[in-house]
Amino acid sequence: MNGRRASTVESITNALAIKRRMSITLYGSYQPATEKRFLERQRDFLRDNGYSRARLVSDEHIAGIDPLTSSKRHLLHSDVNFMFFTKNGMRQGIVRELAYVAEDPAMTGKIADCVVFDERDDARSSIPELSWSDISSRRIEVHRFENERILHVELLARAGIFTMRKKAQIEARPFV
Repeated sequence: MNGRRASTVESITNALAIKRRMSITLYGSYQPATEKRFLERQRDFLRDNGYSRARLVSDEHIAGIDPLTSSKRHLLHSDVNFMFFTKNGMRQGIVRELAYVAEDPAMTGKIADCVVFDERDDARSSIPELSWSDISSRRIEVHRFENERILHVELLARAGIFTMRKKAQIEARPFV
């Protein structure tokens, strides 16, 4: 194998290792039940594409801790946070989680690790107007999607960017 090919194989191997170690937490509505299934499909899609530590907050819920506290812990400690606003989801939880990202000083250094996905039909956003204020004031990254096919392209693109952006940070920490 020549030097260029060996270097390419090493780069791919390193990227795969980062994908397996990078934690991605997905946030969104669990009600109605179809919405939680939507989130589970996105988690499974990421896992199927090598992001084995993709999870929902409910995947690792600790008994005795209220859901918002659990979400805040994940927001602080995950490498990447993907937040989903959908047309049919009840938005109380995701609105509170986004407000925490935008308003809590503990999240200041983590805002760049958060991406909001907005399900749209035509010009109508799924994000409530007050939440747009949080997004705008903190310059949180937002991506629109009309269907899951488009969403999957966006998920892989964003996850890929984070794989490269977080490479040194993830390589520096011990294996868990």
